[in-house]
Amino acid sequence: MNKKLFAPLLFFSIILNGCATIKFDFQIETGKKSESEIFHELLKSEWEKITMLLIPLVPHLAHECCEKINKKFYWPEYDINLLKEENCKIVIQVDGKKRGIIEMPIDSQEIIILEKSKKIDNVLKYVDH
Repeated sequence: MNKKLFAPLLFFSIILNGCATIKFDFQIETGKKSESEIFHELLKSEWEKITMLLIPLVPHLAHECCEKINKKFYWPEYDINLLKEENCKIVIQVDGKKRGIIEMPIDSQEIIILEKSKKIDNVLKYVDH
């Protein structure tokens, strides 16, 4: 197994194991359910959490696991307005080398961008007037 993938999974399994142990001990002390019922519920809930964590890393495997445990995970809803940006950063290159960065509104015209980029000292050194 890939070491980069294994380390986070080991970390998550240790945390989930600790949480499951605390929950398991608590439910046994209250005596509401038998040990096998509690163990089955905990195993299923912890496996669902692990599967959900695996979705971005190995989506095809996680999808197969979801089918096996009859769980449907979904991507969270998002607000498209929060994804829209008003400004963008433009890298200014002269002779193939970065000479500066400017931040401009997304709908800026090329002429305005050129004028603003020519005001940068590092760009002025390399541009013929």
